[in-house]
Amino acid sequence: MITLLTLAFADADIAGAPCREPFVSSTLPAAGAGDVPLDVAPAFIWMDECGMSGSFQFALERDGERLAEERVDADGGLFGAGRLLLGEDLEADTEYLLVITADGMDELTEVLFTTGSGYVQGAGDPELSGFLVDAWDRDDGRVGLSSMVDVTLGEDPDGLSLVLLLDPEGEVLGATDRDSRQYLYGTLDELPEQYCVSAVQEDGSGVRGDAVEICAVPAVEEQGICSTTPLGASMLAGLFGLLLARRRD
Repeated sequence: MITLLTLAFADADIAGAPCREPFVSSTLPAAGAGDVPLDVAPAFIWMDECGMSGSFQFALERDGERLAEERVDADGGLFGAGRLLLGEDLEADTEYLLVITADGMDELTEVLFTTGSGYVQGAGDPELSGFLVDAWDRDDGRVGLSSMVDVTLGEDPDGLSLVLLLDPEGEVLGATDRDSRQYLYGTLDELPEQYCVSAVQEDGSGVRGDAVEICAVPAVEEQGICSTTPLGASMLAGLFGLLLARRRD
């Protein structure tokens, strides 16, 4: 049950670290990357393991000069992404600095990378598999959904792609920059006969490929005590393992 899980994580240590506000999980480009394409649109993946929500300031600098900045809200899922669309190419063979600060917190992420002279080579489309959906009636009369899906990235010649997972209305449910199992949750007005999610892969310049979709018939579960967003037992165990693994990255 994700609500109870969040409360438990808030009071417990995971791999030696307490539950905290959303934090930076990875960046694209990675720290120390070289030969970065000139038309790169830098991105980062955030993780919100406790459902606390928050926001980040995401900026690009060169020689201490701030060239671009974007506010990124972190809410609505375990993982999400922010991206800087620069509008013009970077200079060749030049060092740049990504600066990501979490609003209201002392956390600061700085990533130095160096451009080359080439351009983003595009990306393929992701694959989705192993989609399972649980559904239950919430106390507020709506239907809660929790699901898990395996994501395999498509071709990524630059190593700068990320995949966004979208609900049927196109809202972002999650994000990943690696092959992984993703855990998603949300609410609907009524129980659907089947529930679908889609995935799109963005290349290193932020260009999206074709969406791929996967659907499943929700398994209806009894509502847990004091719960508004439960996960099935297998999902709960998998999610706990995921948080442990990502904390160790």
